[in-house]
Amino acid sequence: MGNKSAPKWTDAQQKAISCRGGTVLVSAAAGSGKTAVLVQRVIDILTDREHPVDANKILVVTFSNAAAEEMRQRIHSRLSELIAQNPADSYLMRQRTLLSAAHISTVHSFCLDLVRANFQLLDIPADFRLGNDSEIKLLEEDIAKETIEQNYEDNDGRFSDLVELVSSGRDDKGLLDTLKRLYAFVRSHPFYQDWLNEKLLMYDDTIPVAETVWGKVILSYARDAAAYAQSQIKRAICEMEGDPVMEKAYISAFESDLSQVESLLCELSYGKWDDICDMLSGLKFERLGALRNYEDDSKKELVQRLRKTAQAVLKELSEKLFCVDEEGFSEDIRFLRPRIETLFELVLDYDRRLMQAKKVRSLLDFSDLEHFAVQLLVKEENGTRKKTPLAQELSQEFAFVLVDEYQDTNATQDMIFQSVSRKDNLFMVGDVKQSIYRFRQAMPEIFIEKRNTFHDYDEKNYPARIILSHNFRSRSEVTDCINFIFQSVMSREVGEIDYDDKEALTAAATYPQKEDAATEIHLIENESEEFSDQLAEASYVAKKIKSMLDEGFTVSEGGELRPVQPKDICILLRSMKNKAEVYANELSRIGVEVWTDSKAGFLDTVEVSTALSILRAVDNPLIDIHLTAAMMSPVYGFSADDMAVVRMKDRSSHLYQNCQAIAAANPEDLTEQEAQRQELCQKFLQSFSELRLIASASPAHRLIQQLIEKTGLWDLVLAMKYGQTRKANLRLLIEYAQEYEAGGQKGIAGFLRFVDKMQSRGEDWACASSVTDRSNAVRIMSIHHSKGLEFPVVFLCDTAKKFNTQDLRSNMLLHSQLGFACCARDFVTRKQYPTVPMEALRLELERSMLSEEMRILYVALTRAKEKLIVTSVQNQLDKKLSSYTSALTERQKISPYVARGAASYADWILMSLVFHPDFTKLCMELGCMPEDVVTYPVCRFVPVVAKVNGTEEQNTGEELLFTQKPDQRLIEKIRECCTDPYPDKQAREIVTKLSVSQVVHGEHQDVPFSREPSFLKKEEGALSAAQKGTALHTFMSCADHKAAEHDLEGELERLVKEGYLTQNQAQSIDRKAVLCYYQSGLFKRISLSSHVRREFAFQGQLGKEELESVIPNIGSHLVTVQGIADLLFEEEDGFVLVDFKTDHVANPAVLAERYEKQMRLYAKMLGKITPKPIKEQIIYSLYQGREIIL
Repeated sequence: MGNKSAPKWTDAQQKAISCRGGTVLVSAAAGSGKTAVLVQRVIDILTDREHPVDANKILVVTFSNAAAEEMRQRIHSRLSELIAQNPADSYLMRQRTLLSAAHISTVHSFCLDLVRANFQLLDIPADFRLGNDSEIKLLEEDIAKETIEQNYEDNDGRFSDLVELVSSGRDDKGLLDTLKRLYAFVRSHPFYQDWLNEKLLMYDDTIPVAETVWGKVILSYARDAAAYAQSQIKRAICEMEGDPVMEKAYISAFESDLSQVESLLCELSYGKWDDICDMLSGLKFERLGALRNYEDDSKKELVQRLRKTAQAVLKELSEKLFCVDEEGFSEDIRFLRPRIETLFELVLDYDRRLMQAKKVRSLLDFSDLEHFAVQLLVKEENGTRKKTPLAQELSQEFAFVLVDEYQDTNATQDMIFQSVSRKDNLFMVGDVKQSIYRFRQAMPEIFIEKRNTFHDYDEKNYPARIILSHNFRSRSEVTDCINFIFQSVMSREVGEIDYDDKEALTAAATYPQKEDAATEIHLIENESEEFSDQLAEASYVAKKIKSMLDEGFTVSEGGELRPVQPKDICILLRSMKNKAEVYANELSRIGVEVWTDSKAGFLDTVEVSTALSILRAVDNPLIDIHLTAAMMSPVYGFSADDMAVVRMKDRSSHLYQNCQAIAAANPEDLTEQEAQRQELCQKFLQSFSELRLIASASPAHRLIQQLIEKTGLWDLVLAMKYGQTRKANLRLLIEYAQEYEAGGQKGIAGFLRFVDKMQSRGEDWACASSVTDRSNAVRIMSIHHSKGLEFPVVFLCDTAKKFNTQDLRSNMLLHSQLGFACCARDFVTRKQYPTVPMEALRLELERSMLSEEMRILYVALTRAKEKLIVTSVQNQLDKKLSSYTSALTERQKISPYVARGAASYADWILMSLVFHPDFTKLCMELGCMPEDVVTYPVCRFVPVVAKVNGTEEQNTGEELLFTQKPDQRLIEKIRECCTDPYPDKQAREIVTKLSVSQVVHGEHQDVPFSREPSFLKKEEGALSAAQKGTALHTFMSCADHKAAEHDLEGELERLVKEGYLTQNQAQSIDRKAVLCYYQSGLFKRISLSSHVRREFAFQGQLGKEELESVIPNIGSHLVTVQGIADLLFEEEDGFVLVDFKTDHVANPAVLAERYEKQMRLYAKMLGKITPKPIKEQIIYSLYQGREIIL
């Protein structure tokens, strides 16, 4: 953008800098230089001598304190540059002096100043303070319980009905959660009492369902869904045209389907609700005629799939959305209205109690600041809201009001901005495509409504909008690919805006030319049954990064290309939990420096948990478990043996008393080892007594500081990995204790109870950040944390992760426009059932959730400057791509209905790329060519399909920070006692037993556990590919296949009931693969056999011929080898050996090569113990549904 003294602005940027005279909204795309524009606008205002404005007459609102300080510094630096050019300019010097008093802050800082200056108007204490998040949450929890308890006491019957409605169990946890969620939600609205009243009035049983806001949402969705079903049927009919054989068999059924859908569309637009319900329930689909000896299987499959898709759409409408008729809807409204009214009254009661409790404690939170600011700035007169005298004064005082990151404001914050501004001085900057904080109650619809209604800027008409689309961050190879994806999938329906030419990024950055800058899409197939998809992807990404570092991939710096360094690379993840460590471990394993957020929460870090263990013991040394944790901590270093001796000193006494007794013993009566243990106890008690003395007269934060200094914990953590970060965490612990004490609590006991209460609620504090600009390491971070940052190379990983839809499955839903909704419940049977409001809110919240996820994807992709690499595990890529081949509309965009069905980022990326010419070859290989391809795209993608079989030397990723040194004397004594003077030294070095797989793979390491312990088996969450394979193997070995052939679900239910499978495992069983097996010739042969053995265990002795490659020094010795055959069955002329495989391998030859050696060895050993020879060896691939004869 040129040099600092004379920046070159685009036309749109210049308009944003110089526009005056009205309200302006700037929609600034990623990398468009909006911060630079905002700073330059302020500079122009401050240096405009024709229309002079003092620096302290400008209000600039930013999204964080750091951003506010950065903006102040940038303005100060620019003014200093101008003063350096003209040192005698008193006007500029005065502006720089006034800058220190300028209102450049976050919205909460502005509200805080406003409330402090006018506290007397609000009936709040003058000395109020802001509570931290944990303190506020614990107070809210306590007051919510108090409110519910009081309502139990005052119960008039209505409250009991409410409890029955929203609580699913025997306690009132459901009511407690509902109360807190509803309260937090309504507080994002400026007049939340009015919001509650308005939404209660929506529960009016006299309004026809189709005229309610909920009915309109459902009808709108239903029309889109039916139109999509219609398009699928029409496409199928087009496929059949000119094919007399298929037309004869199918056309009648498809024309009938089309007629029904067209009638339904008409009813959805003009008909009554009950008529629609009747039509949906009466839909009938003709059976397709027989299509025998038809050669074009792909066409037949396509046409049938299109029909099934349409039928599934219509089934959803019938069974879920149009769940009740008019009469049922009215009954639900009458049932819900009084209970919702009681709930809203409970919320207001809770609000009064909570505000009173805060007042007593002189405590406020950020939400309170916003609402008190609104109270100071807005008043209600005759049913209308007007500015207060204070608001009018402020709006005249501020010559300009500038708001950054406007897309993340809520209704309360927006009302504040409107109140302190005028029609001619409000300037808002943001990008709705980067609004990713809805979970903080951000309302992107506020930005969208203004963007859609404001005029394009023409210097005359206001309010106006200016769009900044030039991107000064990324190569065109990156921006063009981003444009292609989002022009395909982002729309008003999903994404909440149309990604048109105005919104598209225009590459404006200059980079040296290079050949390998194209965006890469890596599609990983995990063929390993041993390693999870997550580990397979992490290993693949680590090796890719390693190769880029080793092979000299280049990035630019100062206009020149240089080799990429680890610090240039960032791995972005949607969720860090339980994933960041996997990627970090894989990178560390192959020697690549890596940085990520703390592996655990703050309270779980080694340094903090150590300090807390000692504090708990200091608070009460007679609680043995706390004292044990302190003594065995790295600070004091007691071993398990030491603790056993202390415990056994007197089993009826406390550990602390035993420790004192050992310390006081006569040294002359002790052995050398006992003397060492006595010294350890004495040092511990001396340190401990000193800390207890300090605790008796010191506040918590001072005790923690003294503990860290006197025990040497500072030095101890500095010796660990990430030492500086660990030291910073200890400093934070001191600060958190100080924050706690600011509320009037002083002792260590109270602080520890506070921490315990946090942990019981699953709360935690934030860890210190460990990365610095000098860190030359690959960074792993969440997409949310990456917002505002940029990296030369970005890996967007784990894109196949399913969206979190847990909130949509809740029994209570909330929406700013649609209000409150919940399920209805039969109090007798305890069953609950859906309602029209519930289904409407679920639809709209699903759309909002998907829109937010699409914006998060946009943020992730726009972090890349020079190279973008997307990775995704796709174990059924052909099926995935096939499902999108008919999703393109006439506008060459993905159908919004299809986009709405996405379950992951990978779905959106693949559904757009399946129509890109660069994916044509891949689609042809997979047999899933789309019906159309986007012509002449300007971007280039490099699809990479990779098969991963596992990783080498997988480690646990757990860092062993402290280990007890072995007692060398004891080791020598044990060795001396246990040494066997066996004459054949060579034989002593040869293992006595191996498994067949160890022989085949050339391994003979000890494997102490062959099965996963039961306590590690989790019922919740999706199973990995390896776990699914294990489940399928278990089914094949344990099932009664004759019963399963006729009733598969019944047999699965039996296996779950009898403990062979978990519920998750049963659900993961590939029914299609099993049923295909039952139709196979192999199964028929097995069924006819009179002698069938499953999971047949065997063993035998093998020698040098078979084992020399595994045990080079075996000589003439024999080793026992054991194995388990999946299935062995007898036929007239011999036995048949069968091995079931679940590997996702499409090529039979690859599978045969992989397992042939194992099967040959099985057959050789079994042939020695079976009465008949092993005549045949068969691998049955459950994935391919076929047998492979070796």
